[in-house]
Amino acid sequence: MESLTGFFGRDGYINMWSRSICYRTWVSGAFPVAFMLKDKTLLDPGLARRLCSGSLLQFVTREEFFDNEIPSLGFYGQKEYMVQNYSCSGSPFLMFLPFICLALPDDSPFWTATENEGFWEELGSETREIVLENPGLVLANHGKTGTSEIIPGKVYYDDPNYSKLTYNTHFPWEDHNPAGGTSMEYSFRSLDPRDVRGDDVNFYLTGIAIGNSSDKNSVYTTSQNMNFNGVKNGIIYRQAIMRKPPNNGVGYIIDLADIIIPGGVIRVDRSRLAFEYELTLGHFGLPHIKGEKPVINQFEDAEKKIITAAIHGRQVALITYHGWDELNSMTHTNRNAEADESTVIYAHKKRLEKNPAMELMISVMLHKTDDSAWTEEELSPVKHIEILDVTPAASALGAKITLANNKLYEVYFEEMDGNRRC
Repeated sequence: MESLTGFFGRDGYINMWSRSICYRTWVSGAFPVAFMLKDKTLLDPGLARRLCSGSLLQFVTREEFFDNEIPSLGFYGQKEYMVQNYSCSGSPFLMFLPFICLALPDDSPFWTATENEGFWEELGSETREIVLENPGLVLANHGKTGTSEIIPGKVYYDDPNYSKLTYNTHFPWEDHNPAGGTSMEYSFRSLDPRDVRGDDVNFYLTGIAIGNSSDKNSVYTTSQNMNFNGVKNGIIYRQAIMRKPPNNGVGYIIDLADIIIPGGVIRVDRSRLAFEYELTLGHFGLPHIKGEKPVINQFEDAEKKIITAAIHGRQVALITYHGWDELNSMTHTNRNAEADESTVIYAHKKRLEKNPAMELMISVMLHKTDDSAWTEEELSPVKHIEILDVTPAASALGAKITLANNKLYEVYFEEMDGNRRC
């Protein structure tokens, strides 16, 4: 109950995460149920009703949401490519769980309390974080943008419903694009000429390549599972395992370090990719509403490269400081929840050394929910970066990150593998 409201945006928007595509608002059904319990709920009834109503309005106010006058198979509209393999014609009706509130008596606090914005009123432009250690989830509520994010840490397979780096209430996820530039994921392609198959368990142990197909290496893949390594000194540590075999992903690991800031995240990630490879890191996808493409701007200075993209009411910015070759954008088809075409801005790198060195990939991913121009201050969240070959904790390759507000973060990947939680 203490963390439930953290899953919702300020206006009650739910996150397109887990089984929430066709089910939509089923999660907000927990709000009226909380006022049916024998013990007094920890929920603020005024905030509970506001979020419950807001989650419904997120969908029923959209004309495209209905298909043949009933909720569609999709998220915001009828999108066959968004349907999950366990969905059926009855799945959309689970979204009406919040109407359990009609079973509450007239004098229930759920009905009598004055609606309010709860903790959002106190956030201002700051961000609140909630760490849920057991499920390996971190919730981020951005007062600056009114959005809420789910940052997952325990993912067992490559499923975009669970495996993305971050899920945002106002920037619904996109499906994986085998051509690269997948939104909010690291996308990996092997360039190792000895690696003839993407899921070859025994090749590096036996050298046997009989019956393998090299075609699998022509496409990008996303992480096959993700580990949660805990939160230490305000830094979220996870690991993206780009391939499980051999030896539980050794040679195919990206160590992740997230520093949450207002309206975004600073990424200080360490690649442990032992063979020739190509990598992309995508931002949230922006839909082409009514066919209109985002406005994209790109520029750089001596310290960083920046690319921004904007549609009406939403904007994203990707800033790279270290470890990336270039920034670019890509139009995707049949990937986005809101439109059949979308644009993703992304970072790209290619390493052709036979045994590439470990490398830090330092970037900033920002989002806005208005049409205001990006300011120099917003696009300069990092004041100083000191990269350490060996950290004071005796771990390899870390960094000291000083923010514009002079706050210091020390990113040391000590005992990463030992702290794995699956």
